[in-house]
Amino acid sequence: MNKKRKTGGTSAERSDVFEYDISDSETVVEAVLNAVSTFTDIPSSPPEASVSADGGRETLPPLHEVIEPDALTDLSASSRATANVRVTFHYVGCEVTVTDTNTVRVSE
Repeated sequence: MNKKRKTGGTSAERSDVFEYDISDSETVVEAVLNAVSTFTDIPSSPPEASVSADGGRETLPPLHEVIEPDALTDLSASSRATANVRVTFHYVGCEVTVTDTNTVRVSE
């Protein structure tokens, strides 16, 4: 179940958090792109992209610009055998955390 919720106490501490459950039919990299795309409303691939004011298409930048996709996949696979594995990185102004519970958490 994917959900967007508010967290924190005071309004200054609150931020939007989106939790995305990784399905059995997608890779962790696909899940990260899908979660961030949903959270930011920025398409992950050109066919879905809208034309921006300058005539270009706005899409998510390649994930490999911020994290090595193969390493992320390897860590995610190893986390099934080892508990308490989390990978957190920043991507398009968001904090992205991949957890050992097959969840991608995206926040501002």
